[in-house]
Amino acid sequence: MRVLSVLLLSTLILHAEADLVSWVRVQGGDVQTGPGGKVKSVSLPYAWVTDTDLDALAGLRDLQKLDLSLSLITDAG
Repeated sequence: MRVLSVLLLSTLILHAEADLVSWVRVQGGDVQTGPGGKVKSVSLPYAWVTDTDLDALAGLRDLQKLDLSLSLITDAG
């Protein structure tokens, strides 16, 4: 049962990351992935990204580089 739970959780995480990759690309950004399709880099320069959009990025545990230059992010974000 534990193995099944781990596999289900892994599948949900990968699906959530795939949705995030789609969202980043719709915003005009770019995503680089590493082994296993894990998101390693998100680039959203000049994008219409706000503080509330950062919640989706917060779950990326393998993220190593984040470019939000010239976006609408404030110190609160």
